Amino acid sequence: MREGEHDPGGSGLPLRPVPESPCGNGNGARRWLPEVIFWDLDGTLAWWRSLRVVAHIAWAYLGRLRQEVPLLAGALATARAYRRMLRNPGPRTNDDLFNRLMAAALGRTPAVMADLTRQLLARPEVGAAVDGFLCPIPEAQDLVRAAAASGRFRQVVATSPVMPSAFNRERLARVGYDPGWFVHVTGSEFYTSQKDDPRFYRELLAQAGAPPDRCLMVGNDQGKDLVAKTAGIPMFLLQTEFTRRRPPPAGLTPDWEGGYDRLARLLALDPPPPVPADTISEGPCGRHGWRRAP
Repeated sequence: MREGEHDPGGSGLPLRPVPESPCGNGNGARRWLPEVIFWDLDGTLAWWRSLRVVAHIAWAYLGRLRQEVPLLAGALATARAYRRMLRNPGPRTNDDLFNRLMAAALGRTPAVMADLTRQLLARPEVGAAVDGFLCPIPEAQDLVRAAAASGRFRQVVATSPVMPSAFNRERLARVGYDPGWFVHVTGSEFYTSQKDDPRFYRELLAQAGAPPDRCLMVGNDQGKDLVAKTAGIPMFLLQTEFTRRRPPPAGLTPDWEGGYDRLARLLALDPPPPVPADTISEGPCGRHGWRRAP
């Protein structure tokens, strides 16, 4: 088979060579491999052990905002602006739309509102909330690390852009992901849509600078991650205890599905090792918690 021919395994995707690897693919065979991996974050790379984190972060934001305006006025303006941002029709970015709506409601400038968000992200309560509620998924961490070490992929974190990318990078770092493993992390300053909107995936491809058939979306949410297929992006649906099994968009099905071990085989990487119980530290994350240092 020559590069450009199609995967006989049924994906219909053009092939590219698989280099020598410990997975036994160094026999000159060619198969489809992505150049860019789009990783969902929540439920794929890490998980929130409680949605109470939303209340903690919201209270931190309102705590800063009430230094400028009455608490009730600030809370109502924030709820309305956030709700409209989730339905952003474009062309303004989510950040720009949110800040303009807040500024109009509270008699401030968009620049002032943007600075308040930056101050929020620097508040110690926000870091404490992430540390207290966000847990890594060790199998995912091993796979992302292996993909970075292979040098064969560019990796992108494709999480819903409701917060600035700095916040998403910070929470990745707090659960053990090296930010240097990722060439791009989505954030509200870059996007005009959310993950349930096909526009998000077109914007994601533009950020990655890659054609859709050279990318792979990896996620656990049937309702959002499968939308990548509308942009022509192949999709791997993770089947784990974190899979969100809501109804998929009409007519869309994943190209592959399974656990992290099957994903590793697709990427021609060593599958992540099982996590022995005695290597997991005790704590709120349970068996998906922190590994003890060797």
